[in-house]
Amino acid sequence: MNWTQDLRFAFRMIAKNPWFSAAIVVTLALGMGINTTVFSLVNAALFKPLPFPGGDRLVLVGAANLPANRDFFPMSYADVRDMRAEGKAFDRLEAFARMSFNIGERGNPPERFRGARVTAGMLSMLSVKPILGRDFQPSDEQPGAEPVILLGYGPWKDRYGRDPNVVGRQVRANEKTAVIIGVLPEGFRFPNNEDVYMAASPTAEDEKRDDRNFMLVGMTKPGVGPAEAQASLMLIAKRLEQQFPKSHKDHTVMVRTFHQAMNGGPIRLVFLLMLGAVGFVLLIACANVANMLLSRAMTRSREVSIRAAMGASRWQLVRQMLVESLLLSAIGGVLGLGIAYFGTEAFTKASADVGKPYWVDFSLNYMVFLYFAGLTIVSGLVFGLAPALRVSRVNLNETLKEGSRGSEGKRGGYLSDALVVLQFTLAVVLLSGAGLMIRSFMVAQNEFAAMLGDRVLTAGVSLPQSRYKEWDTRRRFFDKLMEEAAAIPGVESASMVSNLPGQGGAGWRMEVAGKLIPEERQRPMTTGIAATPGYFSTVGLPLVRGRDFDESDGAPGKETAIVSQKFAARHFPGKDPIGQEFR
Repeated sequence: MNWTQDLRFAFRMIAKNPWFSAAIVVTLALGMGINTTVFSLVNAALFKPLPFPGGDRLVLVGAANLPANRDFFPMSYADVRDMRAEGKAFDRLEAFARMSFNIGERGNPPERFRGARVTAGMLSMLSVKPILGRDFQPSDEQPGAEPVILLGYGPWKDRYGRDPNVVGRQVRANEKTAVIIGVLPEGFRFPNNEDVYMAASPTAEDEKRDDRNFMLVGMTKPGVGPAEAQASLMLIAKRLEQQFPKSHKDHTVMVRTFHQAMNGGPIRLVFLLMLGAVGFVLLIACANVANMLLSRAMTRSREVSIRAAMGASRWQLVRQMLVESLLLSAIGGVLGLGIAYFGTEAFTKASADVGKPYWVDFSLNYMVFLYFAGLTIVSGLVFGLAPALRVSRVNLNETLKEGSRGSEGKRGGYLSDALVVLQFTLAVVLLSGAGLMIRSFMVAQNEFAAMLGDRVLTAGVSLPQSRYKEWDTRRRFFDKLMEEAAAIPGVESASMVSNLPGQGGAGWRMEVAGKLIPEERQRPMTTGIAATPGYFSTVGLPLVRGRDFDESDGAPGKETAIVSQKFAARHFPGKDPIGQEFR
């Protein structure tokens, strides 16, 4: 028999046992569908090139101080200028500094947007052109140039109602008069969901070598990898360290791919763990299908023996079985691809409004199809090879005897038992991991179980430093704001906090009275927030002991704190924490 005959025979065998074949196909479709879905998510977040020409060569460049355990932090504008002038491994090097913009004008109340100051060539490097107006020009980046901004599509649509006459309008951007020179295409929010861009015209502060706000975005030359690009920039960093020892001691640079920089660390680990978990699901499915095929193969031993007696070689017998397995895998894979398509569509809709970076696109691309094709072939071989090898090893004298079927079943039982043990082991590992994940989720949920989440509304406020330089001025503003917020009909209480629950806080080095630690780096780190009186009752978090803040707390000479039970147990073991002192 040739391959064509094997394929026709495989179709006949599948059609002859429709329910058995359907069970295998459904099992494989679910396993491969879930795997392909998760891989499409992993691919989008970790591997897929950005949607720009040359997106696979796009890298981020940051400063590093390894002796101080600091890596990938911003650098000064002056350093950026040196890197851009001397970075020979790059076709282009541009820079951005993240910041927020308060945009306002007469007759239109101020509104806050996420934004960035960018060098003039950023958009042209990405081959992005405004849909209205013009791009930044080199003259916009010169010292003393008139501030100009580009609006993202979102602010143009929501704040200005898609007004085509918005180009040329003067607005107040962080208390500076700026001119809107253009509107960017819908969907463009590079690099991390920014909506407003201002040309990075350097100020006196920017020229200070220790004023570090900018990250570099580079397009490496074709054939130049991140390691080679980093080596070229390290020569510049070494020269700057010698030239400016006070501000650049032990400073170097790091070059990372865009995905490494934006989705590295814990995010990367989470995605890879997801892929590993669904890989276990597919292995369990393959073991299950292999067991099913092994059981059926034992019933076909007489058929295989007759074919062997008629001159079929063992390779021909194994090939026939594998063709049948691969055909079943292909049918299951096609259904699984449909599951993956709808799965990624559902995930895209579910994650649309949760702050997902705009360049993360979960749609299926050629990498997903290659993964799917490989998955289909490997799965077919994995679950088909063992039964094929087992049933092709025939003893013609015994098999053709009447009643030999029972002995074949006995011999096949050992392999079947092994597959059951494998399934059980994989299932235990997978369920254990799922149980630990659910337990961690429940612990996180219980952290805020007492909160009145369905009744608490939040809003962010940030005052421009140019108008509110003095603390008393800022305090009076917030006192008035709290007074008016509490007076809104339906509001039971109002308070302020620096960080909302679940959003972390500031990292503070601290030391306990009587246990002073001279070296600052050796002092323990704790996470803290600043809150006004009434905050805990507003969100529904009761105090276990002590009292809430009052209006006099925080004044000079009356510095007070409310600590967690974990903090008290760690730093004041066996003592009443009320009245203890720390700095």
